[in-house]
Amino acid sequence: GDDARFQHAAVLDDELLGHDIWFVATGASELDNAGIQAFLDTHRDKLRGVFLINLESIGAGEPVMLATEGGEGGKRVLKGDKRIMNLVRVSGAFHREFASVEMPYLTTDAYRAMSMSLRSLTIAGVEGNHLACSHSEDDLPYRVNEKNVRLVADVVTEVIRRS
Repeated sequence: GDDARFQHAAVLDDELLGHDIWFVATGASELDNAGIQAFLDTHRDKLRGVFLINLESIGAGEPVMLATEGGEGGKRVLKGDKRIMNLVRVSGAFHREFASVEMPYLTTDAYRAMSMSLRSLTIAGVEGNHLACSHSEDDLPYRVNEKNVRLVADVVTEVIRRS
């Protein structure tokens, strides 16, 4: 019931106290990731040593880690941060492991951070070779898979605990 959730949240708060955690929604992904670029430019001095985990379409499809991204429009292909990937693998073992996929034709907000030598990785919901429901007529609120969202939240929380 509610008491169990409250107790879980209290334990979680104690375990995460040593971490500075920012949740940022930037927007403007379609405009060459301008939102994340503005954020990175504004806060660059505070981002040394941080882990940036980008979440894309996690409410649909199969949750995976993007091992590579970029390549789009002649951009070079960059790799997701190996340390974060290893933390996701270990954390996923407690919940459900995420596959690692190559998407050298996709540029997410994490790509901008990667290109600035910041530790970053994208966790995404995918269908086939694209982000699930992204920019399609299937991108509707009733299609959100709550289990996926909960799973990704649990794994990211475990990554934070272990980092």
